Amino acid sequence: MNQVYLTTKEEHYTIRIESNRNKKLVEQKIKIISLLLILFSLTPSFACSKSRITEAKNLISIGHFKEALEILEKLNDNKSSEVLLILGNIFNGNSTYKVNYKKAFSFYKKSAELGNAEAAYNLGVLFYEGRGIPQNYTKAFNWYSKSSKDGFAPAQNNLGFLYQKGFGTNQSTATAYGWYSIAAANGSIAGLKNREFLLAELLENEGSDTVSDIQTQALECVKNNYVDCFAGE
Repeated sequence: MNQVYLTTKEEHYTIRIESNRNKKLVEQKIKIISLLLILFSLTPSFACSKSRITEAKNLISIGHFKEALEILEKLNDNKSSEVLLILGNIFNGNSTYKVNYKKAFSFYKKSAELGNAEAAYNLGVLFYEGRGIPQNYTKAFNWYSKSSKDGFAPAQNNLGFLYQKGFGTNQSTATAYGWYSIAAANGSIAGLKNREFLLAELLENEGSDTVSDIQTQALECVKNNYVDCFAGE
């Protein structure tokens, strides 16, 4: 048997080649290993970025916002939803750093567009409360919906509230109860309290059959990854 070694600085990768047999398979293996080596070469950079993000979070936790911002701004290439989320949080008044809601909105929007559920939730809060932007319940509803369908419990609770009050959507006590139930199942204390509060009203006005039906729909909603959750949504 012959041996072929693909060598990097740190590792040796060996393929045993049977003489004159299955050369195509060997070539495929070499291509796969070459691809893996490329991926491995990227890992230190990724690990470094994660380490720097952790460093920035630690600095924020002790109030060193300027130093944290320097790190995050160097890391920010508008491709990391986590970096963008943290930058948004700094300017959103979630810290003792100076508030700038326009910057917070910009960072959150970029992060949400990259699929960050927490950033989408924060956009919902900004629109609901009118922080730095005109208050808009419909847009708050849309961002809460997006975050809810990505499984973010605080957004699911707030979406329930909008249905309960009819803010930005048609009022529906039953649908509100459904979203509160889902939020509670995902660990939201507020969702749990709101569900219990609304249960008596729902039983009195719409009956136990409606409650049972909504509970079934809520279970199906979770099973189906929050797609087509409640009738009439």
